[in-house]
Amino acid sequence: MSARLDFCIPQGTDYWLPMQLVDGGMEKIDLAGYSAAMQVRTTKSSVKAIDTLSTSNGRITIDAEKGEISLFFPNAMTSVYPAGRLVYDLEIKSADGFVYRLIEGKITVTREVTRVNEF
Repeated sequence: MSARLDFCIPQGTDYWLPMQLVDGGMEKIDLAGYSAAMQVRTTKSSVKAIDTLSTSNGRITIDAEKGEISLFFPNAMTSVYPAGRLVYDLEIKSADGFVYRLIEGKITVTREVTRVNEF
C-alpha cells in the first residue's frame, strides 16, 4: 500500500521535493539499485500525461545510502501546468525488477501572476 502525499507547486517556478524513506523503526531504507518514475495527469483516467519525471531523464535523483529521493520540477514545465488540481503517483523499481508504488496524491498548482522573461 502506498503512502499519500499532497503538495502544492507555484506555477512557473523551479520546485524541488526531497523525501527520505524510513522503515517502521525509523531507519533509513537502502535504495541501492533502485530506479524511479512518476507521471502527472489531470485525472487518474487521463490518457495523456502532462509530465514525466524519472531517474532516466534526471528529474528524479536517488541517494541510495541516505534513503533519499528528490523530485525536480523545472519552471519550463511548471509554467505549462494548468492551475488547479492534478494527480500523480511515484513508482520505484528494485534491481531485481519488483515495482512498488511508493506515494500517490494530488498536486495543487497555484496560478502564476508574473509571466515575464526579464530576469
